[in-house]
Amino acid sequence: MHANSLEAYHAGHVDLFPRRSQEILGSLTKLGHATDRQVRDDLGFPDMNAVRPRITELIEAGVLQHIADEIDPVTKRTVRVVAICPRSARVDQLQLEGVA
Repeated sequence: MHANSLEAYHAGHVDLFPRRSQEILGSLTKLGHATDRQVRDDLGFPDMNAVRPRITELIEAGVLQHIADEIDPVTKRTVRVVAICPRSARVDQLQLEGVA
């Protein structure tokens, strides 16, 4: 994804994202924050691999952020909780990198 992915999201250009990423962003817009399993369940996919790689890509692109950890009630393992980054978080990151 392009470095300006968060700006594209906040400008309403969700159609620039791959379909699965669009679905994940839609789910997180509705849920606010969620674990990978919660996103998967919200979207009705049977396999965690339907969402997990796309969530990781969206984190790496700066569109999502890992906001917390919690214990998954199914696996009893610590899992990430993600949310859509606010616009200012990406602008601050770019400024720190000397891009903006």
